[in-house]
Amino acid sequence: MAYDINLMADTELFEKIRFISVGEDIILKPTMIEVFDQEAAMYLLNSKTVGVKKYLPSVYVETIEEAKKKLLNFSEKMLLRGSILYGIRQRKMQAPMGYIHLNTPLMQTGLNSWTLDFWLGENAQGKGLMTASLYYVLQYLQNYGVSEIKALVHSDNEKSINVLERLGFGKINQESGGEQRFLYVINL
Repeated sequence: MAYDINLMADTELFEKIRFISVGEDIILKPTMIEVFDQEAAMYLLNSKTVGVKKYLPSVYVETIEEAKKKLLNFSEKMLLRGSILYGIRQRKMQAPMGYIHLNTPLMQTGLNSWTLDFWLGENAQGKGLMTASLYYVLQYLQNYGVSEIKALVHSDNEKSINVLERLGFGKINQESGGEQRFLYVINL
């Protein structure tokens, strides 16, 4: 997909990219190129989490080389104001435990809206971390004038469905054909 560098996102979000605090111990940071090899290794590890290959095949990788290519792709999209990949990290460790991927309407996902994908390493699941992280991301986006976020979720991905519903997302329809997926939306 070719990108027009002159396209701008609807908000000033990319001019002032900052860390987002989730309590005292957790921080959301955009993935930076300076720590690329380490990021790629952690991305590969988190990609091996049960369900990522099935539910988010577009982010799944099998090798370190694929992880580097995927991270470069995310970085390019961020530079072109198409998306931001946030790593969910403990302040003291800095290794990502999971990710939140925000797509702007410029990404041409077919939804013509801000969308998100998210996944968490197995050791970090079941602790409310993703729910808290997404809560703060939604507040952050609302502060920049984003009024609606959508998420497309595989129909048997109960963990992700539960997270979205706890945050107030509502299911608006089910995709037909191919894989069974639900479209969730929240108005901010």
